[in-house]
Amino acid sequence: MATVEITFERGLRIWWSYTWRTFVLLAPVVILMLYLLPGAPTTAPPAGDGAHPGDPMTGPAVNPLMLMVIMAANIILQVQALRWMLKTRWREFRLEAVAASEDSTAGQ
Repeated sequence: MATVEITFERGLRIWWSYTWRTFVLLAPVVILMLYLLPGAPTTAPPAGDGAHPGDPMTGPAVNPLMLMVIMAANIILQVQALRWMLKTRWREFRLEAVAASEDSTAGQ
């Protein structure tokens, strides 16, 4: 198997491939989570209610369970985006996970 050098251009292609796939997978989840977050403000607070912009007590309370669900979904979807990206074949190269052998040296 021939290897190629990872130039800046190839690195940028790999990065962009991963970035847009992550966005495609995470965008619906982010929209859904914003919709489902309890207490998320949908309108401006009425005048005279005592709430001031920047007051830490006026924002929605973040449920710790919801935070863990968001983090787990983020990890799962990023791993899926990485797996999807690794299957990509560019014009002049592709990425491949290769098992490490005892006789291989690091950095090659």
